[in-house]
Amino acid sequence: MQNPRIGLVIRLLTQIRSEFDRLRWQSKPIGAFLIHRATNAEADGVLGLPEPIGQMIAMHGAGHRDFQQKMESNGQPRLRDDPILDVKGVPIVNVVGESLDVVMPAFRSVIFTGDNQNFALLAAIAIRAGKAISAIHLPSCERLAAWQFSTSSDLWWAYVFELAWSKDYLLLCADKRLWLPAEKPNGYIPYNLKALNALVASGFGNQLKVPENWLKRLPDAWASEIDDIVVASIDALDYLLGELSPNNVSAMPSFPINNAAAPVEQPSAKMEESGNEEEIQLQRRFKVALSFPGEHREMISKVAESLKNVLREERVFYDKFHEVELAAPNLDLKLHRFYRDESDLIVVFICGKYDEKEWCGIEWRAVRELIKTKKRLDEDVMFLRLDDAAIEGMLTIDGYIDVAGKDAQGIANLILQRWSADR
Repeated sequence: MQNPRIGLVIRLLTQIRSEFDRLRWQSKPIGAFLIHRATNAEADGVLGLPEPIGQMIAMHGAGHRDFQQKMESNGQPRLRDDPILDVKGVPIVNVVGESLDVVMPAFRSVIFTGDNQNFALLAAIAIRAGKAISAIHLPSCERLAAWQFSTSSDLWWAYVFELAWSKDYLLLCADKRLWLPAEKPNGYIPYNLKALNALVASGFGNQLKVPENWLKRLPDAWASEIDDIVVASIDALDYLLGELSPNNVSAMPSFPINNAAAPVEQPSAKMEESGNEEEIQLQRRFKVALSFPGEHREMISKVAESLKNVLREERVFYDKFHEVELAAPNLDLKLHRFYRDESDLIVVFICGKYDEKEWCGIEWRAVRELIKTKKRLDEDVMFLRLDDAAIEGMLTIDGYIDVAGKDAQGIANLILQRWSADR
């Protein structure tokens, strides 16, 4: 007899599939271009960020990964022959100089092209699809075990691409490609070590100027493209429904029985139940995001360094920590997403020059949107005043801390206290 919860999940996924199918017939194709990049990619010779062909209509995340030390079955750190470099190009070794086998922090973003008119509807359906698969444990979801996601739609995009890369479903396939080093990359090579060495050995590869170290180990960076993400989503749902079929006993739903049940581990997507069965609490990419005018960069840089020492660099959004990722067109869309969707705590350094700056204005609109629409808790925004100048859009009822005259470490401590109190 089929578990009634499996039947519920099947009905839900079938309904979501129908929504994608209706969208398929009413919209033009929407392409999805994913970029995967580890934080040490530049040290391995990766340069620039590629762009898709076509007009960009939106940009979303597709997950972020923390630093991981690989371990042997006996609990000892795993070693490797060729060293992995850190973000500064220094080999990662233990105290006796042996190379450690580690996984570096990484991020994935997806750029969408094509039909702008129907993208909002696509994103809304993707949110429902992501929430649905976060509540079940299926073999195809295990590929996402090392990743965390800021939103449910981020999870969905990641799942569709992972399934396409696996080629487990014949109708859904996508290749990984490594872009050639350039300020504005426009050339690609296969993300396959054997194929790349064969290409270079053929003589043609010499014209591509492939970095020599790539012939021994590929850098942790690639791009991938799906021509029609709506059709791909339908294919992904067909695959999921196949896994959940009555004959597939490996499909084990992980819904809590009631609100009093202990939290259920979600190995497929690093998500937690929030106590309300209908809500999913996601782990955002950044723990703290800093918004400030350039006149105060010297002091803010010291604050960022103090935060980095506690939270790790990849978990603090300070522009100098993510220069490569920010060196791309349509930066306004990326900044809006970082502040609105991908940061636990948004710290705004308020002063007379703040609302006069172009980029601060973009960040300020994202912050005001969060407050006005109540999409996030008020505690997710922290105002720090550097002077007493009036700021358009900030009301007298908006609380703040006066940090004029405080040193950088003291300001960082205030931010850490606020972040830790609200998590």
